[in-house]
Amino acid sequence: MIGAGVLIILVVVFGFLGIIPLFKDTNTTTDPNFPTTKVDLVLWGTEPQIAFAGAIKAYQDQHKNVQVKYTQFSDEGAYETALINALAQGKGPDVFMVKNLWNNKYRGIMAPAYTALVTQQMITSLFPSVVLNDFVYQGNVYASPLSLDALVLYYNKDLFNTSALLTPPATWDEVISDSARIRQLTASKAITQAGIALGETKNISRFADIIGTLMMQSGAKINVASSTAVKFDDSAQKAVNFYAQFAQSANTNYTWDQHFSSSREAFVQGLVGMVVDYETLRSDIKKKNPFFNFGVTLLPQISGSLASQKTTFANYWGLAVSQQSPNRYVGWDFVKSATMNPPVSSQYLSATGKLPALNSLIQKEFGGDNDVFARSFLIAKTWQEPDPKIVDSAFSTMIQDVVSGKSDSRQAAAAAATIINTAASL
Repeated sequence: MIGAGVLIILVVVFGFLGIIPLFKDTNTTTDPNFPTTKVDLVLWGTEPQIAFAGAIKAYQDQHKNVQVKYTQFSDEGAYETALINALAQGKGPDVFMVKNLWNNKYRGIMAPAYTALVTQQMITSLFPSVVLNDFVYQGNVYASPLSLDALVLYYNKDLFNTSALLTPPATWDEVISDSARIRQLTASKAITQAGIALGETKNISRFADIIGTLMMQSGAKINVASSTAVKFDDSAQKAVNFYAQFAQSANTNYTWDQHFSSSREAFVQGLVGMVVDYETLRSDIKKKNPFFNFGVTLLPQISGSLASQKTTFANYWGLAVSQQSPNRYVGWDFVKSATMNPPVSSQYLSATGKLPALNSLIQKEFGGDNDVFARSFLIAKTWQEPDPKIVDSAFSTMIQDVVSGKSDSRQAAAAAATIINTAASL
């Protein structure tokens, strides 16, 4: 009995000393590459504090030596400026939110993932294919998505009913037909009720994304030679003409002009039958007019297009790790935990109201209120934009020149490509 007692005492003592794993902390990482010293990880983003509260708690519970501090920026423009200035001074965050179209622009400041943590194969299996296109370059993973969003078609059910339209359009030919039935013009061609918000740039939300989608649906090969050089071929030019026609007063499909304040406001006010936009519009409608009678459907496609040609545009945020960070390994381990762990990711989605990026969570949305968006994520694509701001400006000039008759689509598209490629080479 005395010997047994001594043995028990020795086991307890050795357990506390860590010589035997009796009292080993099961939350502590077993990764030999993970530091054992204290790590302060700085995270920057545009979401409220509560958005990352779950991810931070889950990570700190598992890694007792890591403290994650989050800094919120409420304005996207101010955030981008602050991020670039801080990194230029060597004082940037370890981990930061990044838009999917920023990858080409800011890849130089983003540290690729350690293959011991995240690989291209993981991105391919866990997320829709658009993520591979946006966040993976030459086999290296540069970011991982927090959520997804994609362009869909919103339609005013009341205007559809009064126009004897029973179902929303599935093709662009049907859009043209439905728009003509909804549209109301005065004798002087003033638009009192628009069919669809297309054709202009300054008063249409995300017009460049819409134009890019039309180009891709038309089969345009925008990127040539490298990931940044662009060329707008005949198919792209056809897409430009299709988009511009809705704002050309001499065109039979004329239905939109500059007198509308914005596509979103006009839709909520019942002044336009259809708009192309992201899920964020649905959230705005519910806040501004919860009784507004509207529907959401998949973005229309070109008549006769194959399943492989069906396309919409993706717009979303991910998490990246700074090339300057002394904590790059921990940073990528945190990104993996926050974006690739379904229970942790679900906490972020619940706090923000956004829609999932993980395939395992997307499939749970099929058949529910988010079915249209979930199915859109699976066909979403982007093209390699060197700088979204430059693209927006070049596309705006391109469309305005075609609508006004200053240039034809070939000349306008060529000029836009020159502007974008010149900016990319600087």
